[in-house]
Amino acid sequence: MKNRTSSFTILTLLFLFSTVLAGGPSSWPYFHPNYGRSTVAIPEAVSLRWQVNFGDSVQIYPTTSPITGWINQHQQEVVYLGTSIGVFCLSAESGEVIWFYHTVQPVKYAPAYWDTNRLYVPAGDSLICLDPATGQWIWGYHCHDVLFHVIGLGNYIGVIDASSYVYVFNYQTNQLAWQVGPLASGAGCDNTSLALDNHGCVYAVTCGNALAWYDFKIFKFDLTSGQQIWSYDDWFAAEPGGVRMSPGLRHDSLLVFGTHAAYGWTSSIYNYRASDHQQTWRRTFTYSDGPVMASPAVDTNGYTYFPTANFLLALDDSNNQRWQYDFPFDASSPAIDLNHKIIFGTTDGQLLILNQLGGVAYQADSLGDSLTSPAIGSDGSIYIASDMSVLYKFGDVVVAQDEPRSARGLSGIKIYPNPFRQRLTINSLSGVKIYSLDGRRVFAASRGLVVWRPVGLQSGVYLVKTNQQMIKVVKK
Repeated sequence: MKNRTSSFTILTLLFLFSTVLAGGPSSWPYFHPNYGRSTVAIPEAVSLRWQVNFGDSVQIYPTTSPITGWINQHQQEVVYLGTSIGVFCLSAESGEVIWFYHTVQPVKYAPAYWDTNRLYVPAGDSLICLDPATGQWIWGYHCHDVLFHVIGLGNYIGVIDASSYVYVFNYQTNQLAWQVGPLASGAGCDNTSLALDNHGCVYAVTCGNALAWYDFKIFKFDLTSGQQIWSYDDWFAAEPGGVRMSPGLRHDSLLVFGTHAAYGWTSSIYNYRASDHQQTWRRTFTYSDGPVMASPAVDTNGYTYFPTANFLLALDDSNNQRWQYDFPFDASSPAIDLNHKIIFGTTDGQLLILNQLGGVAYQADSLGDSLTSPAIGSDGSIYIASDMSVLYKFGDVVVAQDEPRSARGLSGIKIYPNPFRQRLTINSLSGVKIYSLDGRRVFAASRGLVVWRPVGLQSGVYLVKTNQQMIKVVKK
């Protein structure tokens, strides 16, 4: 393949949920191909099941997201996560690292997984294809600029870069099917990714900003041929902050996305008709309302959820406001389960689960300074990562039975084994926090059965603290 190189650095708080096409839902699993919709329901009650600490040398970017997949002939579910040093593949059951692939450039955006055969990773300006089971390199392609989230387009893999070049690869041949760009000559693209409908059409939105309002453009292409169906310049509608998110599709007929406020200006959310690019609806927010920072999620009812810096806005399929959940933090793009529960993280380190009426179904605090967009596993487990270099799994509440005789049992807590090497099991009737001897908190969990797997932490003594006691544990 032809190689191209360039450099660009970017940081944001976005994530794409794209739609499934000819490949079928089993090819591109859970919400990753369809705008936050999942075919499974999360448990009625959840608790922290495990967390993996990657250590200070590994950075997890809030722009990325963990994704799930399968290996060993669909016998073992796994979690893939991009970091500053490469890609990790972990056991979904235990959090154990199965393999690691080192990349020269950081993986700041979400990869895509194809039905046990391919894992596509955006590492800087390179798209890397790996074997999902072993992490073995299959092929790579150098693009013009930093790549954003990779999406599965049926039998195709699509990605857009920061210079607004679109690349679509054929999964079966591993070849570039078509390429177009640059779509915008000034601002390019800023953390936006492609969208796909069920009719074989691809959509791209370029940035537009205070220096290049004329670059606020929308494009529609034929997926197979790359032929442009239409393009639309709507710079009159652009705010100075530009578009810094991925578009969503409502009922396959309306493009939905928002703009980012800057320099004291307003931000807006939009609907454009996918058939003829006509703007059908717009809602504008003041600067004090907060910018629309992350990509929208659309559920099976056509309800759209827009995260801003101050609240999560829920709209029905006629754009009437259903409810608004207020919080003074930035939020990630939500995931939505089968029962229309909305799951997202915040820059204050919260994991929030809201019901379809906007009420809080679950909340976990102090997970980190900034959380990625969540992923939903096949059993409804939730995977979310923190920029404190920690990956969390939240799942069904489990009550421990028949702990080993070596389990240490004080008032309301059992810990085993102690000393430990790779994993420490904790069963507590109250919340638990673990500290290093220098006072750093390295783990936090609500009550119940959890597994702590401290990858990247040194051997030594750690302090397990509950509401009423302190217990020493030793990592060998």
